[in-house]
Amino acid sequence: FHRAGSLGDWINAVQIVSKFPRVMIALYASFAAPLLAIFDCPNFILDLCSRTSQGKTTTQRLAGSVWGQPDERKTASVVQTWDQTKVSVERRLAILANLPLILDDTKRIKDVRQIAEILYTVASGQGRGRGSIQGIQTVLSWSTLLISSGEQRLTSFSNDGGVKMRVLEIEGAQFGKQNTETGKIVEALNFAVCQNYGHAGIAFMEWVIQNRARWPEWKA
Repeated sequence: FHRAGSLGDWINAVQIVSKFPRVMIALYASFAAPLLAIFDCPNFILDLCSRTSQGKTTTQRLAGSVWGQPDERKTASVVQTWDQTKVSVERRLAILANLPLILDDTKRIKDVRQIAEILYTVASGQGRGRGSIQGIQTVLSWSTLLISSGEQRLTSFSNDGGVKMRVLEIEGAQFGKQNTETGKIVEALNFAVCQNYGHAGIAFMEWVIQNRARWPEWKA
């Protein structure tokens, strides 16, 4: 979670893709994460589901670039993969607290049975109670959302009606028809957000804090 490049170049990149609603909803979700606690809203999951090479990862990179380095191929990235355990996700959520958790490609998880448990963990906003030699450990908590991607619907991994009601599924190609024009847009966006990131989230939260008096109005 650090800054690179400039906010202006990041905004220019966003303007290029502003005509693609499936892309923009992931961006809006990234900004929405810290507002959930302010407005006392429940945690939720945004699921980008479609065939491979439909722009899901690029969309997640854009969402991640709001807060920090979005290239999931690098070790220190805001965008992680689904190659996680339930415990690692729980601890990551506790560290992020009010920042979005972004997990790419459900095929990467070793045990698909854990997907349903992870969804419930995100939605519940609270970790598992654990004991220690000295007594009871502090229960971890968070108020945030998960931006996930995969070829299969997340709701297909869970029969829990409560979890399903917390999942917003966005199906289909993120950038519409696949052609030379959209290919160039995706390439330009990837380059831009991997060079310019971490500015927008800070600017947004500074504005939110400066307008603290309006929070009751916004919540209403």
